[in-house]
Amino acid sequence: MNQRLKIRTLFASGACLLLVFCLVTASGCGSQEDSPAQSATPIIPAGQTVSLSVPTMHCEAGCFSKIKEELEKHTGVAEVTLAEQASEDRLDNRVVYVLTDAPFESADAIAALDGLGFPKVSVQR
Repeated sequence: MNQRLKIRTLFASGACLLLVFCLVTASGCGSQEDSPAQSATPIIPAGQTVSLSVPTMHCEAGCFSKIKEELEKHTGVAEVTLAEQASEDRLDNRVVYVLTDAPFESADAIAALDGLGFPKVSVQR
């Protein structure tokens, strides 16, 4: 009987540990890598230039024009420019610069770009 009680106690302890592990993993505790809005600087002051890495941007004509149009809708955006490219034929530097003229909510802008189909956008430091 004593042996059965020990086994049940060990099993219950293991089940509790597994439950805690699953809850921590599901909540993303300690991992902000998959959430660009959390890792981004939330508010950028006026007069700053923010560099946004847009790894899924493929072309200047279609992708960048959509990104620029979306970012220009956000409060605090004075100008949106594409980083200099090594070649005019292809996009090899997937960075967008945002010049601010008022406080700029980068997390909101990143979320909007994600909604446009540009996931994993992040503020470069």
